[in-house]
Amino acid sequence: MELFDAIVRGFKGLFLIAIALIVFGTILLLFIYFVRRVIRGSFSQDKYLGLSSETFDLSANIENDNRSGLDNRSKFKVLLLMLWYGESFDEARTRYVQRAFSSNNIAPDGRPRDPKAVFFA
Repeated sequence: MELFDAIVRGFKGLFLIAIALIVFGTILLLFIYFVRRVIRGSFSQDKYLGLSSETFDLSANIENDNRSGLDNRSKFKVLLLMLWYGESFDEARTRYVQRAFSSNNIAPDGRPRDPKAVFFA
């Protein structure tokens, strides 16, 4: 009888963990879905989302421009960096570019890390 009670308690704990993971996963997927729907838009929406600064000014692109705005995937990643690290747009954009550089084997100063690379001065 004690073994049965221990098994039932174990299943209850696993059940609660499974429910918590399902709820957390659903909330995360809904968050990602809504954020992706919000970030698809024009340059004026990009500026409204905070994806503009003095060094990256979108004001010139807002007037008489029918393009769809900034790249959606990059906007999403930069917005997540801004939220996660509490950074400004410029700081998050710099972090995004540095990560893109490192994943492509490029040093932070822009030079390739390939040992076979030849430089001419």
